[in-house]
Amino acid sequence: LACLFLLAWVHAALSTRWTTSRMVLSVEFLPFCVLFFLVGFYNALLNFQIRARRLVTWRAYLLTSASFWPR
Repeated sequence: LACLFLLAWVHAALSTRWTTSRMVLSVEFLPFCVLFFLVGFYNALLNFQIRARRLVTWRAYLLTSASFWPR
């Protein structure tokens, strides 16, 4: 969902006329998209740690060969 919001932000930012107020509005909205993405990633990492029954780093989470979907 965070990726969809980020793509929507990019589409809206690129498809409108570039005025000063539009650029400021786009830059002000970007931290909310980043925060939404980071919270989602953190919750996914916690879910993976619970499923794996061990503490893992974010790098180990991204580089794991385990299936994304639980059995």
